[in-house]
Amino acid sequence: MLLTLDINLMAEQVIKERNQPSFFLRFLYFIKTKVVKRINRDLDSFILSLEGAYKHAEELETQSALSLLKDTKIVITKLDSFDEKLMKDNYLDDEQLKQKLKYLLNALYKFESILHKTSYQDAPFLKTPEEISEGISKLNQRNFSRASS
Repeated sequence: MLLTLDINLMAEQVIKERNQPSFFLRFLYFIKTKVVKRINRDLDSFILSLEGAYKHAEELETQSALSLLKDTKIVITKLDSFDEKLMKDNYLDDEQLKQKLKYLLNALYKFESILHKTSYQDAPFLKTPEEISEGISKLNQRNFSRASS
C-alpha cells in the first residue's frame, strides 16, 4: 500500500461542493430571498399606511380612539415578539429588514402616543395627594443634599 499526499485530490471534493452548491442549498437561498423581499414590501406598505393615519388619529372620537389604542397595543406586542425572533436569526442577514422593522416600531409607538393623547384629552385630571407631594419634595431635598456634599 502506497500513501500519496496529493493535496489536489484531497481538496477536490470540498472545492467542488463549495463552487457548486447543491440544489437544496440554492432552493433554500431562493426561498429566503423571496421571503425577505415579501416582508420588506409588507413593512413598506404598513409604514406608509401608518404614517398616513397620524392626522386621522388626532381627529377620532374618544371611544373609537380607545378601541384603536387597545388594538395598537396588541399589534405592538406581536411585532415586538416578531422582532425578537428575527433578532435571533440575525434579521435573515438583511440590514434593510432590520432598519425597516425598527422604523416601523418607532412609527407604531408614535401612533400609540397620538391615540393615547386623543383618548384621554377629555379625561379629568386628578390632583396629587398632599402626602405624596410632600414625600417627593423631602426625597428630592435629601438626594440634593447628598449630591451637593
